[in-house]
Amino acid sequence: MKTIPFNELHKIAFDIHHIIILNQHWENGQSFTISPNGRPDNGIMMMVDCAFEYIDAEKRVYDRALPGQIVYSPRGSQYTCRFLPRSNIQQNEYVADYLINFILIDEIGEELRLSDDRMVITPENTRYYLDTFRRIDSLGRKGLYPSARVKGMLYNLLCDISLELQEHDIMTRNYAAIYPAIEYIRETDLAELDTATLAERCHISDSCFRRLFREYTGMPPLEYVNHLKVTQARARLQSGVMTVAEVAESLGFTDPSYFSRFYKKATGRSPSEE
Repeated sequence: MKTIPFNELHKIAFDIHHIIILNQHWENGQSFTISPNGRPDNGIMMMVDCAFEYIDAEKRVYDRALPGQIVYSPRGSQYTCRFLPRSNIQQNEYVADYLINFILIDEIGEELRLSDDRMVITPENTRYYLDTFRRIDSLGRKGLYPSARVKGMLYNLLCDISLELQEHDIMTRNYAAIYPAIEYIRETDLAELDTATLAERCHISDSCFRRLFREYTGMPPLEYVNHLKVTQARARLQSGVMTVAEVAESLGFTDPSYFSRFYKKATGRSPSEE
């Protein structure tokens, strides 16, 4: 099974299968242990009015998940969790969380997981995620809506979390200065991308921008943008609905011949061979 970082999920093509939506209710002190074989699927859980502590074999607490946080548990993970008692909950009162189990598949049919172990995520907009989990729960658990619509909501949820984790990663790894450029690239049509303006949007020197950008992405800005263009060009060419000239124009190339040379240099194949 392939593991990709959760903050990279929004960059790849993936599919979701075997969605199971649960509304869990817990009592004070109740615990749950995953089997020694590990979880059979991925799980994403929104803590609503309950909290958990995760304990090891010696009953020692090594992690907690609190109300308002999101917990991702990858397929194969193994853990014991225990409901964390709260003073405002009566002895026989139940509390709830929202849990969505699912299988992730990449574009070649290989299973994915988004970390090697559990992740406790503190979202910036708790209300948004709580509303999203509630909507998926109310529509999906009753089976009243088409499964494709429920799947679409889960796609959006996972991508939103991925994008938020990417932003957090950028900000906490001293790359906050180039975040405006990353955001601009993500939100701007590839045909309109101008690498010359990226440093200007970040209000830092060109040399500093190029150094930070290369450290973060592994590529110089122009090479990174060209990589995105090649990826999109291949997809559009293989769709069979656009000519080479139309693909070139859609990506900002005014000369189809130049685009063909650009594409062959990057891929080793001419556009007409796709």
